[in-house]
Amino acid sequence: MPTLAAPTAALAPVTPPVADLAAGWALLHEAGEAVADLAQLGPDPKPLAPRDFAALVHAAGPVRVALVERGIDDCAAILHTGINAIINAHEAGRETTAAALTLWREFDAARDSLLSLTERAH
Repeated sequence: MPTLAAPTAALAPVTPPVADLAAGWALLHEAGEAVADLAQLGPDPKPLAPRDFAALVHAAGPVRVALVERGIDDCAAILHTGINAIINAHEAGRETTAAALTLWREFDAARDSLLSLTERAH
């Protein structure tokens, strides 16, 4: 029976590659664009290109990376649920512009919070 050797050093937290954060940021903005369409808003300029955002997050340190990862996941879950609810209500013949605008404001606030995490801690 094979035996496993005990780890010789504490395992460091695994930091995802820049590409993973960039992809998450890009997908978050795609969902935000869908919400903007549902809210009948014009196009929203992206504050940072996905790779630039990911590079800034990584430069801010591993704690910020973890916070941003969690924030992107949380925001994506909220957007997914909200978009599905708005689409279902729209298909049922209900007015959904106000709900979409509220979801857009939540997305915008969450995005601002994520952007604030790109600033280096002093």
